[in-house]
Amino acid sequence: KGIPTASLTNDKAWTREYDGTNNSISISESNTGDSDVNYTLFRNDSYKVNPDLVSAVGAYAYKINTTGGTNWTSNASMDTNTLIITDTTKPQVTVLYPTNTSYASVQTQLNYSASDLLRNFCWYSLNGGTTNSTPDVACANFTGLSSSEGSNTWTVYVNDTSNNQNSSRITFTVDTTAPTI
Repeated sequence: KGIPTASLTNDKAWTREYDGTNNSISISESNTGDSDVNYTLFRNDSYKVNPDLVSAVGAYAYKINTTGGTNWTSNASMDTNTLIITDTTKPQVTVLYPTNTSYASVQTQLNYSASDLLRNFCWYSLNGGTTNSTPDVACANFTGLSSSEGSNTWTVYVNDTSNNQNSSRITFTVDTTAPTI
């Protein structure tokens, strides 16, 4: 009996950065006269439909097995490969308001933009940690804050599900004291 051959195919790289799109893993075989041979695709030792679509961050061990047939022997793990999808990209974050200027009134909101395909939560710290928020999964602008008289430094942080973190900070001044004549 002959030994059938097949290989794993991947429409992207076997090691790649997460981008929100699927990898399509499938079986490629071109043996002649093997209509009675069943090729099976496994991911992490679980049977998968061919092709298998994967997009999440992680490591995935693939292999192909065959059942054999009249003219072919069975073959376990005839091809193996590991798909590794990583996320090493920090989220993007920018403070939009307040700006680096002087204000004549107390500032009460922190507006920002935060983006990441796997964004998890956002939080802020005011003036080196004198006030900190709890993590916010909605990553909405923060309101109800209270700036101090004088110099203020406000920082907003963003974390993604792969634990990549980034921050943006702004320093501004508040002077609510009227000048004396």
